[in-house]
Amino acid sequence: MEVTPGDKTFLWRAYQEALPTQSNLFKKKIVSDPICSICNREEESVQHVLWSCEVAKDVWSQCSKKLQKCSISSYSMIQLFDTLTKALNPEELQDAITKPPPVVSWQAPPVDWFKINWDGAADKAKGLIGIGVVIRDSSGQVITTMRQRIKLYPNPLLAESYGALQAVKVA
Repeated sequence: MEVTPGDKTFLWRAYQEALPTQSNLFKKKIVSDPICSICNREEESVQHVLWSCEVAKDVWSQCSKKLQKCSISSYSMIQLFDTLTKALNPEELQDAITKPPPVVSWQAPPVDWFKINWDGAADKAKGLIGIGVVIRDSSGQVITTMRQRIKLYPNPLLAESYGALQAVKVA
């Protein structure tokens, strides 16, 4: 896959720390808060939004094992790119930048079995977590679903764990 002019522009702007992140918009007095609106934990710098935010880590987890194991705690995109170019060969780096993550589709359980899928999300601003559960049979037919929103410490891992607990209760 080839890097397009749009990709080059994006990468150049990221390298120059010139993307419209909360931090950059805060410096220009466009927004009132530099904190990442997704994780609400750190200032949303270019490096944070593209590498260290939990959501970014979810995306990178779909890449090669070599890239996943890169422990990079750099403070700028220049340091991040420098570390990546040293850790990966040119083909791996090209794939990391341009290759979309693999499409993962639902896999049916064996005949006469059921499969439980769940997910959880945290709304830190409101102090809530939400969960969703679906149970399907071996043909993919939905047997039951459940969703719930409750006041609980809004941590994504806690939301996932609570979702697993409720999934087992539904089953």
